[in-house]
Amino acid sequence: MLRKVVSSLLSSVFITVLSATVPAAGDEVLYFLNIDVSLFSVQEGPQGLVKESHQIYGSGFAATGSTLGLNCGDEGFQFEVDLRPIEEDGAFFVDLEVKPDAKSEQVKPRKERLSMADLKPVSLDLARNEQDKRSYRLNLVPSIRRIDNTRRPLDGSELKLDRWSFNGSKVIVDSWRLAGEINASGMSLAFVDVPGYARVEFALSPFPEAQPLGYLQDGTIRITKEGGLNPQTVVIDNVKVGSPGLLITGSRYQVWVRWSPSKKSVMDGVQEIASLDYDKILAESKLDDTTKAQLRAQQQAIKEKAGQLNEADFAPDGILSLVFGSIGMQSGGKYPGTAK
Repeated sequence: MLRKVVSSLLSSVFITVLSATVPAAGDEVLYFLNIDVSLFSVQEGPQGLVKESHQIYGSGFAATGSTLGLNCGDEGFQFEVDLRPIEEDGAFFVDLEVKPDAKSEQVKPRKERLSMADLKPVSLDLARNEQDKRSYRLNLVPSIRRIDNTRRPLDGSELKLDRWSFNGSKVIVDSWRLAGEINASGMSLAFVDVPGYARVEFALSPFPEAQPLGYLQDGTIRITKEGGLNPQTVVIDNVKVGSPGLLITGSRYQVWVRWSPSKKSVMDGVQEIASLDYDKILAESKLDDTTKAQLRAQQQAIKEKAGQLNEADFAPDGILSLVFGSIGMQSGGKYPGTAK
């Protein structure tokens, strides 16, 4: 029994693909036959198939001009299946060969050509263990794939390079206060809203009321608003752009910013922090353990101090030196409109 289990596990791992690509010849549109393949077994019970008995030995795909090999390693049912999709005179076929081990007498050798002309799924019974009512089957699902090799100019808009991609990106306000982290992508306009401080919206393209207050360089956004005794700053790390999430290095790229007062007061922010489910938030966060511990301590101190907070609590060494603001993305396309 152990041998059977081990051999089944091994057979589900080793999938031989001799070739799985279709050569692209010339500047043309190619159409070819693709077969999604799975080799499995299942037992039959009094009420039909026993779903818990399902055992898959391998799966993959084969395209015109390629060969896919799958193996079953059950004791007494050790065999290899080779498939090769072909096209002849515009018609599609699959050459199938079943090659049993010398000791697997219950598996019959098989070699045939199957027509895929109607593109209908095919299910083949390859062998059956009469003792435990287990059937060994091969499923073939054909489809037509298209490859367009036509040469065309590179269109940067296809990469959506004006879209942000954030993954555990920390937001630091005024060089020392953590406003939170961003985990979002796909939009051109993002924002940071720190109660009692500011709402900072930013994009890589100009939008209404935006000013060129920041830049993106080597995966970091730096935004600076001059005025008053000291400039106000927002720094965001681990920033990528585009639909594939590209890290752009070297040059500085302009970031357009709409800086406005936050509509939330400091006390609004304090109440929000007190009510947050930090266990859930921090469990999903990519912040380091030290920062997570500081945030938990901050929340606990706020709850204990309740309405007795004062200005000193907001100093760099105060209990509110770490404040989660509201952070996220909003839609807007290439030229985001005015935020609500």
